[in-house]
Amino acid sequence: YLNAFKKALILNNNITTTGRLDYGIYLYSQSNSTNITGNQISTSATLTDTINVRDSSLNIINGNNITTSGNSAIGIYFRNSGSNNITSNNLTTSGVSVYGIYMEGALSSSSKIQSNYIEMNGGSSRAIYLYDGVKSTGILGNTIVAKGSSSYSIYTYSNINYTIIN
Repeated sequence: YLNAFKKALILNNNITTTGRLDYGIYLYSQSNSTNITGNQISTSATLTDTINVRDSSLNIINGNNITTSGNSAIGIYFRNSGSNNITSNNLTTSGVSVYGIYMEGALSSSSKIQSNYIEMNGGSSRAIYLYDGVKSTGILGNTIVAKGSSSYSIYTYSNINYTIIN
């Protein structure tokens, strides 16, 4: 958990959580310019986030292996956090109503989601979910495998403007 901690390096760690409402890595309140690279992160419970970024911007999330198992779990979550680079990660989720990358809030804009592998194993799931005013976000060259009923590769909802999908 980092609160208002700038320019942190979180590199090459093995992180495992097994409790409900747990977080693997949590950046909060102006924890800007953090580099999260080369980590093995696993969560295995309901309502968990492997990486949670709130009110923090200009972060790099690159080359991580992320695994979630549990209903309503999220691989990488952003709320009101913009200008982030999410690249070359391997995300595998299993459970009902799970998300690979979830962005929400008008301040979660101008980010790049590129060259990630996202595999969804479970119903009612979204690999990339942009919600509530996210804009100017590039979604480029990702590989998405969505298995399960009512699952979506890319899902946008509520005033999404200028999202680039290539």
